[in-house]
Amino acid sequence: MLLLLVASGAAAAERLYIKKNETFCDSSGKLCLHGSFTYRVNSRIVSLNARVQKQTGPGEIQITLSGTNRQDVLRLTEIRISIRGTYSEIIDHKMRPDAPDVAEWHLLSFRFEADSN
Repeated sequence: MLLLLVASGAAAAERLYIKKNETFCDSSGKLCLHGSFTYRVNSRIVSLNARVQKQTGPGEIQITLSGTNRQDVLRLTEIRISIRGTYSEIIDHKMRPDAPDVAEWHLLSFRFEADSN
């Protein structure tokens, strides 16, 4: 019985990587980040822990994640993060998507919108 409890506890704390310690850029190449993007299954929290790889100036990161539930219904969630855009700026962002029935998220789009000022 104890073994079963330990095994179920380990599965509940599972962390799934959307991106793991890698560099990824927006579609225009204006912004590149290096870090990890994770989803903690138990708490249903998506975390982005990364650094800006080049100076881009201030703006907003727009990330869309997709996932499907057990009935194969597509769910989307959007993350918006304002940044200063300085080289090596640390981004530490957490959020809980509105779709608790999705067990795994995938990166659908990653965009950077520079401030117009």
